[in-house]
Amino acid sequence: MSSSGTGKHSLLKIKPKTKLPKAWQTYQSLYYKDKLKALVDDAYEAYLKTVPDGTKPKIRFVIMNEVVQAEWAKETEEVKKEVEEHRLKVKEEPVDDDQGSEARNKGFQE
Repeated sequence: MSSSGTGKHSLLKIKPKTKLPKAWQTYQSLYYKDKLKALVDDAYEAYLKTVPDGTKPKIRFVIMNEVVQAEWAKETEEVKKEVEEHRLKVKEEPVDDDQGSEARNKGFQE
């Protein structure tokens, strides 16, 4: 309710805080197209060949996360340092409300 007597409500303009992504997620965003996509594609194709007929396979997203996390664990300290610097930089950037989570996720699936 308004206490000003005008019948108008005041809105607080609060920007959401940017959630700090996990290191492997930042790694994925930086290296997916150039390095990880081919590995994910190969892993998913190999996985599909192991799925028995009549069984619903895991979605590609699950395999992608497994591959990315495994590759992240094998990365050099130099790459991990670069990813950490980028990850912390992303936290400081404002949230882009124009790009919804669906569009962002689709970018990871391509």
